[in-house]
Amino acid sequence: MAYQARDSARFYDLAEDVQYPSVTTILGVIAKPGLMYWAANVERAAILAAVGDALSNKKKPKTRAEMLALIETLAKEKKAADKIKDKAADIGNAAHAMVEYTLRKQLGLKVGARPEMSKESTRCFLSWQKWFKGTGLRPLAAEKMVFCHGCGIAGTADLIAEKKGKYYVLDWKTGKAIYKESFLQNIAYQHCWKTMAGKKVAGGAVVRLPKEGGDVEVQMTPKKVKYEAFQYAHGLWKWTREIEGMKTGDAPKETH
Repeated sequence: MAYQARDSARFYDLAEDVQYPSVTTILGVIAKPGLMYWAANVERAAILAAVGDALSNKKKPKTRAEMLALIETLAKEKKAADKIKDKAADIGNAAHAMVEYTLRKQLGLKVGARPEMSKESTRCFLSWQKWFKGTGLRPLAAEKMVFCHGCGIAGTADLIAEKKGKYYVLDWKTGKAIYKESFLQNIAYQHCWKTMAGKKVAGGAVVRLPKEGGDVEVQMTPKKVKYEAFQYAHGLWKWTREIEGMKTGDAPKETH
């Protein structure tokens, strides 16, 4: 099984004639105003910095149009938000890769080259490692492809684990906080694995690996978070795609 991107969506190929949208793609229908405010603030800071650079430029523009053109050029060169997001993504991706590498080795699975790590990503990984050693969780699968033929969805769960005969689904995050849609992602993965494995899932958790260092943040998926809420998001996502004539994935191959 593999996945592929199509326009702004990602789909998993489960078989030659079966393609389902990813859980994270579906949850993209939920607005994230906080991220837009953050990007706007960072870009505003970049503009102000560009204005300062333009005013201190030895060859000061003679006209208003020339000044605006210089400010625009300097602001583009900074690309402040993109640089910050790219650096954060690099740290998070490297730490995530090292967690996967460690778990696969623990499971006795084949691993590739050891991920390259910066000081920041190493700090992030060590926070996870310290936490995980004290959980008592026994890994069953890492980066596990999960899907539901009854709902027509698929995704990749970071960890399926067992503790005292109970099963749990965990997701790693490296952002600034644990956002509410993360619980919908986790409950969807719980549903998928339950239908695949035929086992009752005791619960799930979202684990944030702080890029700034310190202890990991762990939040169990609240019991009040129901799979039906994810289904509402799925329905809205499909509607927004269908109304624009875009692909929504193949019809579910089974019924619950």
